[in-house]
This record gives sequence, C-alpha cells and structure tokens, in this order.
Amino acid sequence: MKFNVKTEIKIKELIPAKLIPRSGSIKNLDIKEKHSTLILNTTRCREVTLPKYIIMDSEDFIAIGLYLAEGTTYCNLNKKIKHSGEIVFVNSNPNCVSIICKLLGKLCINKKNLKWKIGLNINFKANINKDKLYNYWVREIGLGRNNSRPNWLYYSGKIGGRLSSNTSDKGCLHIFYSSTIFRNFFINFVQKIFDSSIEDKSEQRLALILKGFFAGDGSVNYSDKFKRKQVEFLSTDASLVEKIRKSLQILGLTSIKETWPERTKNHTKSLRIYNKHDFRILAHFEIPDLVDYKRKTFSKIINSL
Repeated sequence: MKFNVKTEIKIKELIPAKLIPRSGSIKNLDIKEKHSTLILNTTRCREVTLPKYIIMDSEDFIAIGLYLAEGTTYCNLNKKIKHSGEIVFVNSNPNCVSIICKLLGKLCINKKNLKWKIGLNINFKANINKDKLYNYWVREIGLGRNNSRPNWLYYSGKIGGRLSSNTSDKGCLHIFYSSTIFRNFFINFVQKIFDSSIEDKSEQRLALILKGFFAGDGSVNYSDKFKRKQVEFLSTDASLVEKIRKSLQILGLTSIKETWPERTKNHTKSLRIYNKHDFRILAHFEIPDLVDYKRKTFSKIINSL
C-alpha cells in the first residue's frame, strides 16, 4: 500500500444532532460520556456505545470508499418508511468485506454480531455445495455461524445468462447490522470523513477513499483490438459523483468526462477517464489495485502507454 495514514478521529464531532427514525418524526439524540465511551440513546431505540475517538489507518479510509460504493445510505424523508433501520454492505471480495468489518470493530461493532446472507448466480446452483459455501464465508470473514438470515442463500441472474468478470461460485456476501441509532451515526460518519478529506485537499486520504470506491463501483476496460482504454467511476447519486470528480481533480486528473443516463445509453451516472496523463495518476496512487481482476486489466492499459 502506497500510503500509511494515521489520523485521530473525535467521534463526538461526527454524531448527527438529530436522529431520523425508520418511521415517524425526527428525534433528539441524547449523548452521555462514560469513561472512554459515548452512550447514544433516544426514545424507542436500543442505545449504542461508541468510543470517544479512534485512530483511522489506511484501510479505514479505504473502508469509507467501499461503503460509499456498496453500502446502503438511502433515506426517503417524504415516505412513511424512511430507511431500513440497519447498515448493509454487499461485496463478493472477502478482503473488501474484512476491511469494512475492521472499521466497524473500531466503532464497537463486533463482526460476530453481524447478520448475513449470500447471493449466488443461479448458473452455479446445480454444482454448489451449500455447506461448503456457508463455511467458506464463516471462515473467511469470521462471521457468527448462527447469525445467518433464515433464508441465507438466494439466487439471482438468468439461467444460461452471461457471467461478468466478478461473478464467482462463492457468491456475494451481504452483511447487516440492525440499529437505527448506529445507522444514523455511521452514514453521517462516512460522509463527513469524505467531505473533510475534500475540504482539506488531502491527497493521501482521498486516494485511499477512491481506491475503496473503485473496488466497489469502478470499472476498467481494455481492448487492444478495438483500441479501447477506459476507466470509470460509477454511481446513481449525482452529489456523490460530484464529490468523486472533485477528489480526482485534487489528485491532478484533468480530463474527466461525465456520462448521464438521460443523454447516453448508460444506465448509471459515471466519470470516465481516457487519457495517458490521468491513467498515470491513477497508477501512481494505486487506485485500481484493490481487486485483482481490475488491477490486472488496468496494468494492461499502463503497459500499453
């Protein structure tokens, strides 16, 4: 890893002033200090204990990017049910899931207490051993064996359908932590860490956040035959796309094309990168390196320059 970042984070500064419940009116959030911890409480919610501060390292900033890409952050204030009341993270890469679990551990959420389930492409159904698949994720992540959801395995895709490069017979793991208070805190925490990194123009922190985001919602495409060399950061959230763009510009990228579903054939918003100068910056900061197949494809682009 290119950067070894160590940053002390004061948790109280990142706790939202108000709590948005799963349903009903916005509530006041009570914060009490006890020794080295903070106790968060409000009516009709289970209290949450957080540390007063944590030391965030390089992997924790990568976790911020991973959650922004693959974690649940939605909140629909105009609807009766505003959100799920839980944090959810989905990924098929055990290393990425472990990085998220490490950050949650620093925030007093033990991975043994996470609920979980597995999504598997239906084309693997005939050949999969369910017990081996179950044990694989328990072993790789250190999950609570008895904490799987009742319907812990579900199937997706179409029989005979094309399998993408990140589809495997190990499936995709979903991890859940149910707590309205922790959900409010954690989403605010993730967003504020990203915002402050942009405000500070911290190249090291932003490179790590982008590295995590790219592992989740980035794509790299190389074809020597069709002379295609392309890197994309993808999102359906326009405000998040803008933050990604600002971050890339802080790192020195100069030619970033925006694509939008209403103007192109793409189904999602994206920031698209084509040129040598910007490819070399991405390589310098090791942004495409977290997931093997993306790193290998990007290496082909770099070797062709």
